[in-house]
Amino acid sequence: MIMKKVSGILRVKNDSRFIRDCIESCIDALDELIIVHNDCTDSSPLMIERMREQYPDKIKVFEYPYKVYGPGLTKEEYDYACSLPADSPHLLCNYYN
Repeated sequence: MIMKKVSGILRVKNDSRFIRDCIESCIDALDELIIVHNDCTDSSPLMIERMREQYPDKIKVFEYPYKVYGPGLTKEEYDYACSLPADSPHLLCNYYN
């Protein structure tokens, strides 16, 4: 018999205020939770690490090391993002994938 497992993925950027509640709301329903944080300037990475320590068998953490160009760009940033190749790790669509 093949056992099915459920994975969740959580992308985080400056969500320290909500990260604990977010994880607690779903962790019991998941076999694993993959958390990817990017360009955090708050205490999100610390909060995530605390949660990983609380659920070491369920939570896996990765940092996405590239600057991501997404919503709210300046005209200059938008023009730059448009000049990037389609597979650039700086594009929001590639971060999401």
